[in-house]
Amino acid sequence: MKRRVFSLCLTLIAVQGLMAQLTSLGVIEDSVLAEEHYKMLFGGNSLYASSSRGLYQYELNESTNEWRKLEFTDSTILDFEVRGDTIVALSGQLLYISTDAGRTANHIPIDSIDPNWNKNYFMRALRGLALHPSDAKKIHVSLSWGGLFYSDDGGLSWVEIDSVISPPYLRYNPLDAKYMIGYGTIYVDVSRDGGFSWERRLVGRGGRIVHDVAFHPTNKWRIVACGDLYAMSNDGGYEWRMIGSQSPPLGNIVPAAYLYDVVYDSRDPDILYGADETEYRNNRIPILRSTDGGFTWETFYVIETSEPTGVFNMCMKDNLLAIYTLWVNQVYLLDVDSVNTNIASAVNEKDATAYYDLQGRPVSNPTRGIYIKDGKKVVIK
Repeated sequence: MKRRVFSLCLTLIAVQGLMAQLTSLGVIEDSVLAEEHYKMLFGGNSLYASSSRGLYQYELNESTNEWRKLEFTDSTILDFEVRGDTIVALSGQLLYISTDAGRTANHIPIDSIDPNWNKNYFMRALRGLALHPSDAKKIHVSLSWGGLFYSDDGGLSWVEIDSVISPPYLRYNPLDAKYMIGYGTIYVDVSRDGGFSWERRLVGRGGRIVHDVAFHPTNKWRIVACGDLYAMSNDGGYEWRMIGSQSPPLGNIVPAAYLYDVVYDSRDPDILYGADETEYRNNRIPILRSTDGGFTWETFYVIETSEPTGVFNMCMKDNLLAIYTLWVNQVYLLDVDSVNTNIASAVNEKDATAYYDLQGRPVSNPTRGIYIKDGKKVVIK
């Protein structure tokens, strides 16, 4: 297996100012222990994050340096999306829709979406949300215990699409809105007609659950999935190649890691960043990086914390990687460009000259074929 050897452990110091390697954006107010489904994303010049008390916003170009709760939310936000001035957020019983950047919002109760919800199961509730990439009036929501609903008029009216499929997470493919996937269980549900018909594909054999997916920034067919597994699809989610099969850690990812969250660097589709959950008890959060499209990984940065924590969710905009931590609800911004030179100088010289196959296995005498060298694909003819 390919291993990167570091001469020194990287030490992180959280400082204010976005020019630093790592910037602490403070702690998001919360009332209970963290939920697994908390989410964070960039929208315009803001960073948004969900919590058990509502949806919070951090203005990156202002000097206030604090998280502000959007007043139209006052309970646990399970999922949300932002499209310009439109913000759609989901709690267990309400769908919030704001079209004025969060100043006001319509509150749509669950019985307006599914009139029969209280006649089916006591625990029936809203659980998943997808907002069309270019038309914010098109919304999909899923309900626990079965049910997928759709609105094309901004939530004024709803139709039931499916009475069985109800994935915890729903996402449009950002490169082609005809393709959608649902995940959060051992299955990935795939649609190629904008969410009106679905096919169920088994990914997590052995009961392994897909926690997160990442869409390739230029190839609509490439998707990676992680959680209790690590897998890749090259056909939009229909067939999956298992790259890691142990949980945790995934033994054939180097270093051995439990990838809980993965994001692509939109500036270079061969680069991905992942959160490693294997060392949270040691007050360390290793951030991993792949430079060959997700086949092999190296430790890129290590966040030293004052107490055990992990990563809820990550998102990325340009050179800024936002990291939302477990339990303590701390948010960091990591300037990945400022770290690259440090990593390059820390790689063991002997290791950097070695060749590896596409499975990450060292090759002492490479012949004709495709190999990994210095973190990049090379072709020997």
